[in-house]
Amino acid sequence: ALIQSERGYASNHYDPTHGKVGPLKSTPTMQASYLARSYLVTALANVSINFWYDWIDCTITPPLAPPPPPGTLPAAEVGIATAKCNYSSVGYGARPTVWDVAAKPSYLAFRTIAASFRGQHCIGPQPMLNGTSDDFVVGFAAAADPRLVPPDLAAWTRSNRTRTVALALNSDVCYQVQGTLGDQLERVCTTNRILVLFLTQNPIYLHRASPQSRTEPIDRPFVTNAVVAVEKHRVRSGP
Repeated sequence: ALIQSERGYASNHYDPTHGKVGPLKSTPTMQASYLARSYLVTALANVSINFWYDWIDCTITPPLAPPPPPGTLPAAEVGIATAKCNYSSVGYGARPTVWDVAAKPSYLAFRTIAASFRGQHCIGPQPMLNGTSDDFVVGFAAAADPRLVPPDLAAWTRSNRTRTVALALNSDVCYQVQGTLGDQLERVCTTNRILVLFLTQNPIYLHRASPQSRTEPIDRPFVTNAVVAVEKHRVRSGP
């Protein structure tokens, strides 16, 4: 079995090189996106266990040392929550105490991806009718033969621009779309078994839903043009 023993990404600006290279710039939103993508990529690589470092950004209260000089960048804040703690909480005492715990966006991303595909396994990248090596659509299924029904999907891109991709599925289906942090987005449905998705760097999760309340995508003319282009591609390329 493959194990990813330690992986993390900070939610703040910090400088691990102590001035040699300069600060690495990040935000809580970027950390949440990278956390979700890291678990999806390790699922693609068939990694059995993936440890995220760290759990809590702990502010030691009261402080054990004087504050750093003005202009000094803070340490990397790699936790998925913030909290205050006493001296023993860093491992030097028998009774650690943590309080004022507050979730960061990365905690919501962690909780969402853990719940989204519980009981399912990764069945690999799904073939797209267009797209580039920066675009990812990954299937998850619990069935012994996932080809029997369209799988649930996770989708994102490495590009800093919104990407439009299309997939040909084996049947018409509707999906409920969920955002990286668990927010419920629109429902999307196939047209003639073609599914069109808009991808950003923040992963979205698509779960099969009832087709009774089909909804049009937000940007209908753009989607129509994309479907027409895909159909032309299929005609040129053959079956």
